[in-house]
Amino acid sequence: MYIMNNKLTELPREIGKLVNLESLYLMDNQLTKLPAEIGNLVNLTYLNIKRNKLKELPAEIGNLVNLESLYLMENALTHIPKEIGSLFNLKYLTLKRNRLTSLPKEICRLGQLKELFMDENPDLLLSDVQKSWISHIEKSGCKVHLADEEVKYTPEITKAAIYAANT
Repeated sequence: MYIMNNKLTELPREIGKLVNLESLYLMDNQLTKLPAEIGNLVNLTYLNIKRNKLKELPAEIGNLVNLESLYLMENALTHIPKEIGSLFNLKYLTLKRNRLTSLPKEICRLGQLKELFMDENPDLLLSDVQKSWISHIEKSGCKVHLADEEVKYTPEITKAAIYAANT
């Protein structure tokens, strides 16, 4: 389902009735939050909410256990709910260009990731456990995108393994 470029400020709760939906494109709207009913879309494998004004995600995002791709870039997110750790099938996660200051420790449960974008979150601080996890998933073939200035804070990650998203 494509709902793009509509200046939509709110997603109706009835979206939760579309339980067989597999892909949802909500790019380039004005969404500031998602209804909890988004968690009913358990067959969703692709969710793109980039370029909105999201400030938070509902905890019910963790119900999307079949989700493989989650694109949240260019929003106003300051944190990610711990329930993201339940998205065991997630392969692509984009958190670029938000206002994140930290990530939940549960993010380390995402063992299937192939690509992770976290750059352009200038106040993002990673715990030692998260740094270790990033190093581990890189060795497993996951491409991790961090800003160059974040390299100095994550010494165990080699600069050669970090890709700036602008390149």
